[in-house]
Amino acid sequence: MKQILKTDGLLPTVETVFNKIDQPLPLGYSNDSVFIFKIYLKLIFS
Repeated sequence: MKQILKTDGLLPTVETVFNKIDQPLPLGYSNDSVFIFKIYLKLIFS
């Protein structure tokens, strides 16, 4: 994800993350979007 952030820039990376989070997932995978969002926050604030 850091590589995407470096090559594409902040806005496209944020849009990609939010598009992935907005996609409907099977119920068993609902925690994955929380995990992805936490990774995103860590990348932004580190």
